[in-house]
Amino acid sequence: MTDAAVRRAGAEPAPALRRAVRTYLDHLTVERGLSANTLASYRRDLDRYLATLAAAGVTDLAAAGPAQVEAHLARLRAGDDDHPPLAVSSAARAASAVRGLHRFALREGLAGADPSRDVRPPAPPRRLPRALPVDAVLRLLEAADLPGATGDAAARA
Repeated sequence: MTDAAVRRAGAEPAPALRRAVRTYLDHLTVERGLSANTLASYRRDLDRYLATLAAAGVTDLAAAGPAQVEAHLARLRAGDDDHPPLAVSSAARAASAVRGLHRFALREGLAGADPSRDVRPPAPPRRLPRALPVDAVLRLLEAADLPGATGDAAARA
């Protein structure tokens, strides 16, 4: 269900969920000293997560399961009516926020298990190394053939 569908259906996150997120964000502010920008991003990510939980009828973090976590993260990567698909880095940040919330809930006794434990953030794509332009390769080869070269350059000559 999309964020827009959640709003149209009137599914508001339960007060217990909102309290858990507020407590977690307070913890990040006071104990971990995260920057205001990071906190704003986490707040946005967790608000979207709460909308997903509300749409699924989850009213407490203890009732959230791996299926809700995975569905939420898949929806972030796919996009919806209100949001374009997230870049891998943004989806990874959102996964980190959700996983941190569930670890915090477990540690604080708000939940008996961590449904996000086995969920991994998307891996950034591996980039191939850039090839050197032909002129740079030629300059390197010429430098190796310099008369009077010593060390590695002489060994290659």
